Amino acid sequence: MNRLSAGPMNLALIHQPWSVIEPPVNGADSVALLTDEIARRLAARGHRTITYSRLGRGQKRLSHFQAVEYRRASVSIDRWIKLIIQELDRRGWRDPTRPFFSSPWCYRQFIGQVLKDLSRQAQQQPLDVVHIHNFSQFVPLIRRVLPDACIVLQMHCEWLNQLDATIIQQRLEQADLVLGVSDFLAGKIRRRFPNLAGRCRHVYNGVAIERFATCNSDRPHSHSQGRILYVGRLSPEKGVHVLLDAFAIVARHHRDCHLELIGPESVVPYEMIIPFSDDPLLLSLAEYFRPGAYGRLLRQKLAALPPGSVTFRNQGMDHTDLVQRYHAADVFVAPSIWQEPFGMPLVEAMAAGLPVIATRGGAFPEIVQEGQTGLLVPPADAQSLAEAILRLLGDPPRRREFGQAGFQRAAANFTWDHVADALIQHYRAIRQARGQQSTGLAHDAAVGRRALTPVDQNA
Repeated sequence: MNRLSAGPMNLALIHQPWSVIEPPVNGADSVALLTDEIARRLAARGHRTITYSRLGRGQKRLSHFQAVEYRRASVSIDRWIKLIIQELDRRGWRDPTRPFFSSPWCYRQFIGQVLKDLSRQAQQQPLDVVHIHNFSQFVPLIRRVLPDACIVLQMHCEWLNQLDATIIQQRLEQADLVLGVSDFLAGKIRRRFPNLAGRCRHVYNGVAIERFATCNSDRPHSHSQGRILYVGRLSPEKGVHVLLDAFAIVARHHRDCHLELIGPESVVPYEMIIPFSDDPLLLSLAEYFRPGAYGRLLRQKLAALPPGSVTFRNQGMDHTDLVQRYHAADVFVAPSIWQEPFGMPLVEAMAAGLPVIATRGGAFPEIVQEGQTGLLVPPADAQSLAEAILRLLGDPPRRREFGQAGFQRAAANFTWDHVADALIQHYRAIRQARGQQSTGLAHDAAVGRRALTPVDQNA
C-alpha cells in the first residue's frame, strides 16, 4: 500500500481571517468551532495538523494544543483597508457580484504571512492538503506557492453561487475538491459549474454528541409550562422577528409558555448578503440589515409581549452553559427565512434529545426528518410556526418520540468524528487522483521522449 492511500498526512487548515481561534473553541462561531474540532481529531488520528487563523489580542503567533499547531497571522492593516473599501462598496463603487471581501486583495496581509509560512513548512516536509474555509480567492495564491499540494475549498455560505461566475470558475479550476456543508449547498455549486461537478461533494457539520447528550435520559417534560428555545445569531435572515410574532399567538393559547432567545446581536453586513441575493424573502428584509435597525425591531416586538415571558440573552453563551439550556427546554425552534447552508443549532438540539421545529428550505430538510425528529413549516409564516409550536407543546409523548429519534439521528450522522473520518477519506482520494495524474503526465512525457528518439537518430 503506497503513501497516497495510507499513512499520516501533513495538513494545513486555513480559518476565516476575521475571527480568532483559541483552543478549545467553546463559542458561537460555527466555522471556528468546526476548524478546531476537526483539527484536533485529525491530529489524534496521527496526521500532522496546522491551523492558521487571525492573531488575537494577547495571543502568541504559535501555540500547541492536543498535538495541533496553531499558527496565527496579523490583520492589523487588513482591517483598516477592509473598512475603507467596504464603505465604498456600500455606495455602489463596484459591481455587487465582485465585492471587496471576495477580492484577492482582501486580507492580503493575512494570506501573505500564511503563504510565507506554508512555503517554509513545505521546504521542511511537503504538505499533502491545504484546506481553506470560504475564501475562494486564497485558492490560486496557494496553488502558486504549493503547486503539488491538494487544495480543498469548503464553503459555509452561498458565495460561489452568487458572486461573479467567471472569477469563481477560474478559482475552482485550481482546487482539487470543493466541499459544501450540505448537499443543498454542494448541489447548487454543481449546477452552476457543471464542468466541475465531479469535484464537488458535501460533508455535514458536526456536534460534540457526548457533551450535548449529558443527562439526556433525565430530560424533564413539563405539562404545565411550554419552554421554547432559540439559539443563533439575532440577524434578519434568521427570522427571530417571525418567531416573536408566532410566540405572541402561542402566548394567547398557552399562558404559561416561555421563550428563551440565546445569541449575539450580530447582523451580517448589508454588502455581504443583500446586493447579490436573489431570494425575494431575504430581499424584503433589506432595510433591517442597516446598522441598528434589526435590534430596534426586535425590541419593539418584545415590548408588546407579556412581561417576563421572554428571556433575551443577546450576548450569546458558550457551549458549557448552553447544554443546560437545551436540556431545560421543551421545543427548539429554528425560524430562518433564508436558505440556510446548514444549521448547527439544529443538530445540537437533536443531540440534546430536544424535538425541533424548523423552516422548510435550504439544508434544514436534510437535518430534520419531518414527522420523525420534528416539524417543518414555511419560512416567514408566523401563523404556521405558532400552530407547530402549539401542536408539540400540547403533545408530550410526541415530543419525547421526536427527541429520542433526533438524538439517534444526530449520533448516526452529525458527530465530529464522522466529519473527521469523511474528510480523511476525501483527502486520500484527491491525493490518489493527483498522484495518478502526475504519474500519467510523467508516463506521457517518457513515451514522447521514446517516440522522438528514432527521429533524432535519423536526423
